[in-house]
Amino acid sequence: PVPVEARAVPTPLGPARVNVCGPADGPPLVLLHGMGFSSTMWGPNVAAWAGTHRVYAPDVPGQPGLSAADPRPRSAADLLRWLAA
Repeated sequence: PVPVEARAVPTPLGPARVNVCGPADGPPLVLLHGMGFSSTMWGPNVAAWAGTHRVYAPDVPGQPGLSAADPRPRSAADLLRWLAA
């Protein structure tokens, strides 16, 4: 429901797809989707947040979505490493 910029961000697990929207000078808000979903799950809510925040909604690797995962995350530690990057 709002204009979205799709970015490919390099990470230790391969490029992560991050959907970005909202004012460039807004405070950052990172949305992490649940397992078995993709960043599109935030569609019904993102317009409200993007009015005041710069919203970053990545597709978590190894889950549905457009993030590549090589190697595929095998543990919580792998995902934490990905988040830290």
